[in-house]
Amino acid sequence: VRTNEKTLSVSWSSSTPYTATFTKSKTARRWIVDAVKILSNKKVKNPRIIAPTGAGKSVAILYTSEAKLKSKQVEKVIIAVPQANIATGYLGTKIPLTSSSKPCDLTPAVDVSKGHSNGTVNTIIDWLQTDYSADINNCAAIMTHSTLAKVGTKLLKMGRMDLLDKVLIWIDEAHHIASKKKTILGQVGNCLGRLVAAKLNRTKSGIGMATATNFRGDSSFILTPAQQKLFTTYTLKQSKWLEAMEYLKSFNVNTYLAGPKSYLETVEIILKKAKKEGKRHRWIVHLPAVTST
Repeated sequence: VRTNEKTLSVSWSSSTPYTATFTKSKTARRWIVDAVKILSNKKVKNPRIIAPTGAGKSVAILYTSEAKLKSKQVEKVIIAVPQANIATGYLGTKIPLTSSSKPCDLTPAVDVSKGHSNGTVNTIIDWLQTDYSADINNCAAIMTHSTLAKVGTKLLKMGRMDLLDKVLIWIDEAHHIASKKKTILGQVGNCLGRLVAAKLNRTKSGIGMATATNFRGDSSFILTPAQQKLFTTYTLKQSKWLEAMEYLKSFNVNTYLAGPKSYLETVEIILKKAKKEGKRHRWIVHLPAVTST
């Protein structure tokens, strides 16, 4: 019987003094500068960023995209996000990389994350057929995963994957990608996986990914082992990110597994514990599948 039994304990405490310039500086965090320098290189076709939530992956994506557009490594950039409300984080940044540099010039002019009167899929396909613009903002588009999946499916059916040549596609929250057909995410995850495979098979195409985790949480893979070898990955380790925190000095996480009792019975036990212990602890209830209850 594992319900009510402490099965896993994770603890962390800071081992280095806080460096104020890391988070309070008016410039980008040091890891972003390093990541952009590596991933904007002309030899990097498929960039991948693995960094904790809130670390600044969107800033790194914007600066890397700006560099690749200005150096004409690519002609267009697509940024896909899981939900429309996340798109606002990509509509420009005022944070310069260094104290001597200007803020990022890239603010995607084509934003269909909240829909479009002409239809999001038709709008993007029409945009893909436009000529390269000297204004890099006109060369960047932002949309949801769903729209990107539909665009990819339509181009595959049309036999027009060539429209994505010289286009760098970024998939934020890349753990939504599934590399096998049967997936709990249904068609969106399936189509994203097919689009990734199709892009990686084209010599003139590039695809980028950003995620806080390299795992999906089910039996599907984000990338196959062969696909992973095609990416240049910058990883910000969780330990390095935690050391940059100003106020967080330590934490302890105790995990309780639900079984053989149901989730609801286990949650009831946890709620009683939370009420008894008051504000000394914070409790998080994780349901790994929508059918858990």
